[in-house]
Amino acid sequence: MATPKLPSDHSLRRLLWPHIFNGIGVNRKAAATLTLEGGLFTRGWRMTLNGVHTAYAHVEKYWDLFQFQTPIELKAKRNLGTFGDKMPLYEDGIPFYNVIRNYVYAFVDLQYADDAAVLADDALRTFHTDLNDHLVNRNLPFFTSKDALTDVLATYIYYVTGCD
Repeated sequence: MATPKLPSDHSLRRLLWPHIFNGIGVNRKAAATLTLEGGLFTRGWRMTLNGVHTAYAHVEKYWDLFQFQTPIELKAKRNLGTFGDKMPLYEDGIPFYNVIRNYVYAFVDLQYADDAAVLADDALRTFHTDLNDHLVNRNLPFFTSKDALTDVLATYIYYVTGCD
């Protein structure tokens, strides 16, 4: 996916590699199994492939849960109250996300002196564009600061390796 768009010697590629290794292979197999004509979506939902594409277009336009958001933002948006606090995704997941975020921020802080250094990294723009193209709503926050970069990378690591 997007990680190969970073140069092989880029520090963030080295950070991400152990967390995303073979993630794209799993996603490709899932896409082939689920979304191709005759796949589980078309058979299980009795939809044509065009119907699956229509459903995805509807989700992209109307369902804000598919907007990019950190797990903390998603929990706040879902507003599940005490029930949500006991869901493993949040009860265990939010503390885990915070550990990942602190780890990623420490790494980013070592690599970039300030927010201007993040903005000056040309490879990050290519990485951002490619990663954004893989999102349903293509609304990945821009890497305008160390915090914004950290939020995206930590969320990426969390969803690829942590919450499943």
